[in-house]
Amino acid sequence: MLSRSTTLVRALALSLIALGPTVSPALPQSPVTWQASSIPVLVPGSAGDPYALDGSANGGVITAGGPWLLGGTAAAGQPAIFSTSSLITGSRFFPTGPEYPSRLWILGEYLLWGTDGMDVPALVTTSPPGTPRDQAAILGEPGTAILFGAGELNGSTVSGFRVGGGYWITPQQTFAIEGEYFRLGEQDDRFRGGSNGTTIIGRPFFDILAGRETAQLVSFPGVLGGAISVDTESNLQSAMINARAALCPAHGNACNCGRRDRIDWIVGYRFIELKDNLAIHEDLTSLVATAPGTIQVSDQFRTTNRFNGLQLGAVHRANFKRAWLESLLRVALGGNKQTVRISGNTVITEAGVTDSFNGGLLAQRTNIGQWQRSEFVMVPEVGVKLGLRFTKRLHATVGYTALYLPNVVRAGNQIDTDVNPNLIAPEVDPFTGAPRPRFRFVESDYWAHGLTVGGELRF
Repeated sequence: MLSRSTTLVRALALSLIALGPTVSPALPQSPVTWQASSIPVLVPGSAGDPYALDGSANGGVITAGGPWLLGGTAAAGQPAIFSTSSLITGSRFFPTGPEYPSRLWILGEYLLWGTDGMDVPALVTTSPPGTPRDQAAILGEPGTAILFGAGELNGSTVSGFRVGGGYWITPQQTFAIEGEYFRLGEQDDRFRGGSNGTTIIGRPFFDILAGRETAQLVSFPGVLGGAISVDTESNLQSAMINARAALCPAHGNACNCGRRDRIDWIVGYRFIELKDNLAIHEDLTSLVATAPGTIQVSDQFRTTNRFNGLQLGAVHRANFKRAWLESLLRVALGGNKQTVRISGNTVITEAGVTDSFNGGLLAQRTNIGQWQRSEFVMVPEVGVKLGLRFTKRLHATVGYTALYLPNVVRAGNQIDTDVNPNLIAPEVDPFTGAPRPRFRFVESDYWAHGLTVGGELRF
């Protein structure tokens, strides 16, 4: 039988263990073993943010001595279940660290891009003084030089801008809506030429009836004096709206992409528009005393490519202390609506009488009109961007982007230089020979790529 004093000591010891922290800490305590019931209950938090989560005492306290579920410790010296990458801050479950700086972002960038130009045939030629009229300005003849054309136009480096932004709908940054728009400045090449007849200027074409190269004269001694202008324009713009879903780190340590990285999927809608315009205009004055008069000749070729389609992609961002590196791949699948418009006219004033005719030189009734068709295409885009954090909210960026648009129609490619001279105003009646120039869709591929410099604001 235990002594009375031994029984009292054991009873006192059991009472101290049962009371736990309510008893004076003068006596040493055994560590409390963490149980599954110690996991905190996360309940809706701030009424202003229905997505916020609360880990305060009202939402379920971690038993004293138990490990902190999401990082840090519940009591000094206790380990965390997961490495510290997300903390309960105040009463909100708000992911912190460089990979989740904000929920709202706005970007603005300056673009310095190079683009593919459009190919055009020789449009304006000249010959040395003294060249016979039947050789003047004709391709392949001795001394003939090309003044404009026979190469690529509107293919130089051009400036532009890009704006965009997005919002993470969930505070855990697992789902967002984003939008983007960019536009390149107008690219243009121009030519102006003219003479009172002392300089030989012409517009070359292939005479299908004679089966040889020839030229329409703009200026020739004693025959014509005149001026010619060629204007070209190219414009590119794009807009998109996407849903963005986090692949990593949406599932914490279950993802293998690293604690400093994140990968997001992209799905959405994309619009791209590429437009070209090529216009040629002549003002001619007869130098023949027995046949005074003036002639105005115009040709115009316009093309539009409008792409609408589904966009898929992925974005990877690697985060560092003061910088981040982002790479993206986007692929859009859809239809490219091609539109070609060709027009031309000739106005002849003779003896005070003015007549207007449908057709110029390279635009005749045989190819004048509007044509449309749609083709299914795949438009890929790749990019890389380096960001530097000036402040928590302001980041500077520099990067590179490349966009490939296949199966496009360009204005210069739609020019047919094979011409039946019987069509040149006034048209020979009755008309004989093949109906040339003709229209057919001529496609090419288009690249736009270059440097991007800008910044992001994050809130």
